Amino acid sequence: AKGARQLNIEERNDRLRKFRFMLLQDPSNFDCSKIPAGTGTISLKKELADPVINAIAKDGLSPKSVAELEADKDVGKIPIGQLAEILIALTGTDIIAPAQSDSDISASMEQCNKLNAELLRRAEFEPQSNVLASPVLAAGLSCSRLQQLFLGAYKDGKKSQAEWVDHCWKKLQAQGHRILRDGKPIESDKENLRILTEEAKAFKKGRLPVLEAHKII
Repeated sequence: AKGARQLNIEERNDRLRKFRFMLLQDPSNFDCSKIPAGTGTISLKKELADPVINAIAKDGLSPKSVAELEADKDVGKIPIGQLAEILIALTGTDIIAPAQSDSDISASMEQCNKLNAELLRRAEFEPQSNVLASPVLAAGLSCSRLQQLFLGAYKDGKKSQAEWVDHCWKKLQAQGHRILRDGKPIESDKENLRILTEEAKAFKKGRLPVLEAHKII
């Protein structure tokens, strides 16, 4: 009886080396000792996880193939079987995700741009979606409503954090919305603005580079 031919180790490794991976979040937020997983957390050895995360984060967070990771001086010390296990663990906990080929990314750009434009337009009026479309992943990338409002302001030419905060606060005020703390609205305008300023700072430092790398900007 004929069956599927099993790949030998060399063939499997050759195919594995062609897979590409992309970070889903700011690498500075990554703590390998406390990775969210289901209702709890898991931990990875820092000496194994950190070099992989750092290598994927290089060159503006651009996608990296397993072969490129192996070429990194620190990741190259990790056997490919163990590297595959680390990549699987990081993928399963939403730290990284498989990335498309460059040609597939290009083919996805127009549709993703149209969808994101509509999602950002809707975010101006009400919270509807907490994701935007990443042509790099051909999937959704987490993006809160506040982040979408900041991004909308950025794409409209407002480049300073103060302008993002002003844009966001005016939208929230016009709709009678407030920042929530422990599920309750914060009444103080000053406190709302303080939190929005902190959020805008974090957005510029951490989330904006990720959105750029995913070609959402």
